[in-house]
Amino acid sequence: MWPDIIRLGLVRIFYPCLMIFGTIGNILCLKILLRKRFRRQSTCQYLCIIAVIDILFIYMRSARYLYRQIFRLDLRNTSLWICRSFIFFSSTLSHLASWILVVVSFDRYFIMKNFFSYRRAGWRVIKSTCILIIIVCIVNTHYFYILGSNITLRIPISHKHINNSNETYHVTKRFVCIASAEFQKFFGLYLPIFDLLSVAIIPFFLMIFTNIGIIRTTKHTSMLLKSRKQRRNNRLTIMLLAVILAFML
Repeated sequence: MWPDIIRLGLVRIFYPCLMIFGTIGNILCLKILLRKRFRRQSTCQYLCIIAVIDILFIYMRSARYLYRQIFRLDLRNTSLWICRSFIFFSSTLSHLASWILVVVSFDRYFIMKNFFSYRRAGWRVIKSTCILIIIVCIVNTHYFYILGSNITLRIPISHKHINNSNETYHVTKRFVCIASAEFQKFFGLYLPIFDLLSVAIIPFFLMIFTNIGIIRTTKHTSMLLKSRKQRRNNRLTIMLLAVILAFML
């Protein structure tokens, strides 16, 4: 009993605090990254996109639990459209957050290797982000086909008489946001493995690869150049590495 009460209290406190402080923190990040000296950098533009994605993801996740606490019902079970759309957008946002970090890591590495120029950073960010959004949305379209099932419930109804009591059942159907019967094995076995690989493991190793290259290039250029511009670029690189390290942890 007490563990349930404690867990319920933490949920009621945690998610509102997450929405408040998560929103404030990401807005402050946007305010800093959108300053004139930062917003021309492609790295800062990507980090702005990540901050917006974080805000959307926090609100989507928190809204589900707050809705459950208020209405005693899972938001995803209210309709087929909400079920599929909610899980589609949640999965899409989590994939985008991971892969934009991969993109910004490669972008920073290529800039330090002088493969990319600073002049067309804005168009490069827009094109790569749009392509990534299209790919991630296509990858997650399967949720619109496999989710949504109606289950049959038999609710007992008792009829009591003077010396007799018989029990009948009221049969009803209820919508539940689970995979339909033919996709349950795919949803329960293969899809979690795919999500683990695509959201965590593959981005993790790609970012390790780029981080090693970024660190080696930074050390090499720091020994050759001591200019003010180079010091500013090094600080920007350190900030990016800190964000990526936080994701890995």
